[in-house]
Amino acid sequence: MRRFSYLIALLLNIFPLPAIAQEFDKSALLAMEQALYLRVNEYRTAHHLPQLTWDLRISAVARQHSKSMAEGRAPFGHERFSQRLKLIALPYRAASENVAANSGYEQPDIQAMADWLSSPSHRQNLEGRYSRTGVGIACTADEECFFTQIFIQENALQTRRSALVSNKTSL
Repeated sequence: MRRFSYLIALLLNIFPLPAIAQEFDKSALLAMEQALYLRVNEYRTAHHLPQLTWDLRISAVARQHSKSMAEGRAPFGHERFSQRLKLIALPYRAASENVAANSGYEQPDIQAMADWLSSPSHRQNLEGRYSRTGVGIACTADEECFFTQIFIQENALQTRRSALVSNKTSL
C-alpha cells in the first residue's frame, strides 16, 4: 500500500492536476447567486428599505454579462448596459448595475458584497429605490469570479396596464 501511495505521488509530480483549489460548478454558482441576493435583501431590511424581488429574466442577462467578462468577450465594467436592459424587456423607470471581480477568496460572493458596500456608488445602487433585481456569477478555471447585479424600478403605469391586459385575455 505504501508503494502505491508513493507511485501516485510520483505520478502527480510528473503529471500534475490542474491547479483548481475550488471548482465552481453550475449548482455552486446558482447557490452563490441566491446567497448574494439574500445578503442584499438582509442589508436592505437592516436599513429599513423594501426587499427586492428576484427576477429570472434579469438574472439570465446578468449571468450572461458575467460569463462574457469571464471569457474575455466583454471588458470588465458597464459597457453595453443599455443593451442588457433591452434584453430584459421589462418596462422600467430606473435601472442600475453593480459589477465586481475577485479571485483567491473561499467565499467570493461575500467579498463582492463587501467591496460593493465599501464603494459609495455601489452602495447607492444597493440602497436605491428599486423593486426587482437579478444576480449573475461566472468564474474562470483559475477561480476569478465575475459578478453582475442589475437593479430595476418598474414603470408602475405600464406594469398595471400589462396586468389589466393579461387579466382581460385570461377571461
